[in-house]
Amino acid sequence: MKKLFILFSLSILAGCNHINNSDFSYQGRLILGHEENSFTPCGSDNVYWVESENRDSYTKLENNYYELTQEPYEPVFAKFNGVVKEPLKDGFASDYNALFIYEESFHMEKYDGQCD
Repeated sequence: MKKLFILFSLSILAGCNHINNSDFSYQGRLILGHEENSFTPCGSDNVYWVESENRDSYTKLENNYYELTQEPYEPVFAKFNGVVKEPLKDGFASDYNALFIYEESFHMEKYDGQCD
């Protein structure tokens, strides 16, 4: 019984850790296009490759992006939730500092060079 309680407690803690890791909010410059899906957080030199585990959510991100821009690769200012993970080993994403798993956006506007 004691072992079962410990296993149950560890599984709850692991679940909480996942929730905390996925609940971070970021703001910065977002650029989307065929060969670039990048995000640079405000105040950082790191550039992350952007992906999502939810295709519908990512499609909404793309739609919002293209409503604001005239063409691909035009930067926008975005605020959204996501998780920074280890960089991918191959493809375009391997050229970036890390992988950013996009979850949901709550603000996007034309980028005026300011990060606030």
